[in-house]
Amino acid sequence: MATFVKRSDDDFLLDLAVESQVDYIITYNQKDLQLAENLALKLLHLNSFCKQWEKSND
Repeated sequence: MATFVKRSDDDFLLDLAVESQVDYIITYNQKDLQLAENLALKLLHLNSFCKQWEKSND
């Protein structure tokens, strides 16, 4: 039996991230990229990224 998954308009970002072998996707839109976790990618909200960036550059 086949399982069908509805693809979102943002799935190209997951494809790009996998092909680029990145560890993180930084985005405001985490709800449409939930499949990232199944692909061993971490989602990071842009605000969290900015806070971490500021701390590392102090």
